[in-house]
Amino acid sequence: MDDDKLKPTFLIDVDGVVNAWPRVPDEDYHYIDSFGMRVAVHPDTLEALSAISELASELLWLTAWRGRANHEINTYLSQEIDLWPISLGVITDGVEHGSMGTDWKLGAMVADWRVQRAMGVGRQVVWIEDFGFDYGKFGDEYRERVTETGVTAIDTTRRGHLVSADLRMAGLMPRIVADWVEEAAERARREAPVDTGRMYGR
Repeated sequence: MDDDKLKPTFLIDVDGVVNAWPRVPDEDYHYIDSFGMRVAVHPDTLEALSAISELASELLWLTAWRGRANHEINTYLSQEIDLWPISLGVITDGVEHGSMGTDWKLGAMVADWRVQRAMGVGRQVVWIEDFGFDYGKFGDEYRERVTETGVTAIDTTRRGHLVSADLRMAGLMPRIVADWVEEAAERARREAPVDTGRMYGR
């Protein structure tokens, strides 16, 4: 991913990605009070978001917080992470203070001009979401609908990425990012054109 033009565009949820939910007791969270809500950011989540910021060509919010994510939450992230922008673009359905649900996200993502632009130039678009919690038993089905659009879905609730074996906590962790990087590298190797000259000793 040395070529900036080919670096991915990341779409980032807040709750279950930046904001740990549910929370594991006694973990060392940093708490942010924003719009009457308390957001808990795990130190490992900061590390994971920092890695994402180094990999990305563009970071966009795709969250029920909508533009509110650019206030106290993003201010904290931009202070803690060197490459994190002071403000992120926001994908929305046009309702700034609408439903806190998630059903609107897929349509808003597909219609967003920045997503269309990225995909139009061959850039990978990666949506980081807590699909397992937001969509419950339909999480797998919803992820399939996402991948059908050509967008890569990273699920922060995948078993094996949990902070505790006993308590499920959704949140972006370094292992999730590392797994995605490994999978992307393997996919690139599979899709790379074969040099038939070298193959036959030419």
